[in-house]
Amino acid sequence: PPPTPPQKQLIFGKFKIAPSQIFYTSPTTLTTAIVNLRPILPGHVLVLPTRIVPKLTDLTPDEYTDLWSTVRTIQSTLQTHYTHAAGCNIAVQDGACAGQS
Repeated sequence: PPPTPPQKQLIFGKFKIAPSQIFYTSPTTLTTAIVNLRPILPGHVLVLPTRIVPKLTDLTPDEYTDLWSTVRTIQSTLQTHYTHAAGCNIAVQDGACAGQS
């Protein structure tokens, strides 16, 4: 997908995201994908709702739908780029007790 600039400063936990980390913003701007600065494996990226919320259930229906639509878009892009990958791991840390920062 073509890179698109975020509408405002993106925050992930306590960190401000540098524009150079952002490689995709959904057409609605409700979701952003960033490179992970400490990837576990090649292709390890983060797909984030633009609005900060404590849990997935706090997203609006439009935000929730856009998040998962963007996950599919990014997954497809990664599978095209990393042709040797036989699958994808999609994980959600939903809330502080689940490891969400």
